[in-house]
Amino acid sequence: MNETLTRVVAAFAALAVAVAFAAAARAGGSGCAVKKEGPGCDQQDCIKDAPAEVADEEAPKEPLPEAKPGTAAVKIPTIQCGMCVKTIAKVVKAVEGVTEVTVDKKAKVANVVFDPEKTTIEKIETAITKAGYDADDKKADPEAFKKLPDCCK
Repeated sequence: MNETLTRVVAAFAALAVAVAFAAAARAGGSGCAVKKEGPGCDQQDCIKDAPAEVADEEAPKEPLPEAKPGTAAVKIPTIQCGMCVKTIAKVVKAVEGVTEVTVDKKAKVANVVFDPEKTTIEKIETAITKAGYDADDKKADPEAFKKLPDCCK
């Protein structure tokens, strides 16, 4: 956990250096910490050539791990038509943290990509059931089901 925190802090420090360069460039200066100016000088040169205490704090030693999105294939056995597809896609996309959804009427499944730090499969299933459809082992909300168009029942 400490190593991850250290890498995150280092990444933010590197970002701060980049912001400082941009601000200096807008003000007419180079922003170079080691005064290596001219052709071939870029922000990475300054970070690599900076004194050790600056370089160690500002340049990440390893790339940060990318957040891996969660994926789920939610079974929707009660899906009937194109209207169902649109409704389910709409309610799933409205769940905070969902980045992508495709609904396959023939396979009766919704494939969802989401940020697991912002939502869960259970929240996605709940959104579907509140719209009137079964989702995996969860049953549709009876009142929502009654409100669905006839083609969706």
